[in-house]
Amino acid sequence: MKKIILLLVAMCMISLFGCAHSPPRCTVATSHSPTEFDICMGSKEFKQGDRLIFYKSHCSPPSRGTPKKCKKVKIGEGLVLNILDEHLSTVKLDSEFEINQGTTIERQ
Repeated sequence: MKKIILLLVAMCMISLFGCAHSPPRCTVATSHSPTEFDICMGSKEFKQGDRLIFYKSHCSPPSRGTPKKCKKVKIGEGLVLNILDEHLSTVKLDSEFEINQGTTIERQ
């Protein structure tokens, strides 16, 4: 639990410098609970009521002559509760899982 709180504090500090992002990366701006967050993605990416899928990338290290290979691994699902503005929305996760700067999001 301490790890999650420290991660969220760090993400909040990062968000103070703005919500610049390159979709569909996820940046947590504010945590309301372990399953409800404001994220730096808003009306340009989502609509209220959209179902979301959250992914993490798992990459294998590069080997001689071949680049590293990455694959998306689903870590959970959620719902857009509210669009706050064009840069922020509130999402509710279906279950508790870790969201961080590298988490990617897609609409279902």
